[in-house]
Amino acid sequence: MEEIKDMQWTKEALEYFEGVPKFVKDWARQKIEMHAREKGKEVVTLEDVKEVYEMYKHGSH
Repeated sequence: MEEIKDMQWTKEALEYFEGVPKFVKDWARQKIEMHAREKGKEVVTLEDVKEVYEMYKHGSH
C-alpha cells in the first residue's frame, strides 16, 4: 500500500482552514486532501477547501 503524505497547501487555503473547529480539524484535513488528490492536484487550494465545506454543509457527501 502506498503511503499517503500530507499535501502542500496554499497560504489562502491554510488561512481559511484556521476557522475550522479544533475537534474536526484532522477529519476535515483528510477530507480536503482526499478531494484535492481525486482532482489530480498536488497542492490544496482555497477552492478545494471551500468545495469540501459546501459538500458537507449541504449534506451531499
